[in-house]
Amino acid sequence: MKTSVIRLFAVDVDGTLLDSTHRLRTDVKDSVCRLAASGLEIALATARSPAAVREIVCQFDFSPWLICFSGGWIGELELPSLQPKDVRLDYRISFAIARSILRTAFDHNVEPNLFTPESWRVRKVTGEILQESRIVNLEPSVVTDLLADKEQPSKIMLISSIGEALDVLGRIRESIRPSVRQPSRRPII
Repeated sequence: MKTSVIRLFAVDVDGTLLDSTHRLRTDVKDSVCRLAASGLEIALATARSPAAVREIVCQFDFSPWLICFSGGWIGELELPSLQPKDVRLDYRISFAIARSILRTAFDHNVEPNLFTPESWRVRKVTGEILQESRIVNLEPSVVTDLLADKEQPSKIMLISSIGEALDVLGRIRESIRPSVRQPSRRPII
């Protein structure tokens, strides 16, 4: 009988690696560093962007693998520069689908948040966006045109108040469903 050897330790970021106040506790950090020192590869898994995990990565004395955008981007951040390196996967949303999602969000008065590995762009900062900014300790760039450079985003996050979420976000999901049934999922590497 063959025994398995654990080679990778993957951990979710929010609510697992980070505590309920979105902080990395010293005992958790020390445990993860010991695992890395023992030879295990460490991966942090999150819906956040690579830019939104920089503050976490810089607390370690090693560079963990990052699984960002819920699996849409996989790579590392080089220490100490915290610039992306060894990017293995970088899926993007096509410009046409992104434009459709944004248009539908605007029609329903929901402010979309557009993400790439290096940026977070919004048209204005709402209370909900400000709250997200505090959680990830990163400020979005306020721009007039989210798709001005026709860049394909990695993620579009629609944030609304709790009262609006059940009604408005459900209608947005239904209105864009035909557009996203067969997305172009080609990696940009």
